[in-house]
Amino acid sequence: MQYNHYVILILIMLGSGLLGGLSNYFILSDEGGSTATSGKGFLMGKSLILGVTASLMVPLFLTTISSDILAKPEDEVFDKNYFVLAGFCLLAAVLSKRFIEGLYEKVMKAEANANRAMDKAAEAIEKLEAVEESLSEEEQDGVAALSAVFKAKDLTDEDKVLSTFTNRKYLYRSGSGIASELKLDRILVKDTLSALVEEGKLRTKFNKRGHMLYTLTGS
Repeated sequence: MQYNHYVILILIMLGSGLLGGLSNYFILSDEGGSTATSGKGFLMGKSLILGVTASLMVPLFLTTISSDILAKPEDEVFDKNYFVLAGFCLLAAVLSKRFIEGLYEKVMKAEANANRAMDKAAEAIEKLEAVEESLSEEEQDGVAALSAVFKAKDLTDEDKVLSTFTNRKYLYRSGSGIASELKLDRILVKDTLSALVEEGKLRTKFNKRGHMLYTLTGS
């Protein structure tokens, strides 16, 4: 007989929540002794609501412990995990107040740890960006010293531009800086850099001022 996996999960959680809440009511009644009829009605309603609430929170709890109990069965007509889930839900419903409070603390702790991890990651990224900026050449108008390799007469424009990246003072170089170093026209250098990027020999990034910088692929 065909059945819907998620319908069964919901029915298990609701049924276990009601049964566990009723059990919790009897436990509290025995502990509290005889009470007024109106008091018993309130206690029963409270127990049932807390039981169902705790039962419906079981999937969240199972997620925090990386359990696969809720996974849809592949071949079996009725999976044994349904009984395990019913047991979890019953236990959560009977101990509803403590279960809800404990799960809340667990989730809040996990969120705090995640926030700390994100803050550390953001700090690490900022430090990395600061290092990259310190190794990045700014746009400049001054004339730098000629690259030694540029003195060779048989180099192509691409070879001349690539030769400037052997200067390990900078991880990222600017087009104007390369043009100044090679004493070449900036437009020519820009076109050459674009061609090298298309060939996959260089990659680009923008610095904080919005200027495009270049570096060797793989750097």
